[in-house]
Amino acid sequence: MLSEALEEIDNATDNFPLAKANSKWRAVTWYAERRDQQRYGGHKVNINIGNNVPATSEALEEDLSVILAQIRK
Repeated sequence: MLSEALEEIDNATDNFPLAKANSKWRAVTWYAERRDQQRYGGHKVNINIGNNVPATSEALEEDLSVILAQIRK
């Protein structure tokens, strides 16, 4: 279905068929994300925030750098 929708977008010569093909592409990708999340879905990131709130801006910046490093992995 994905390749068929992409082919319709590539072959569209007017605005109406292109809009129709784009709508089909959105519908097909939505369906694919729900049917096979590992392959087509977004990646989830779990961030656990403890009850310890650092009192200084330096501690907050350090925690932020750790979180950003984990997200970038």
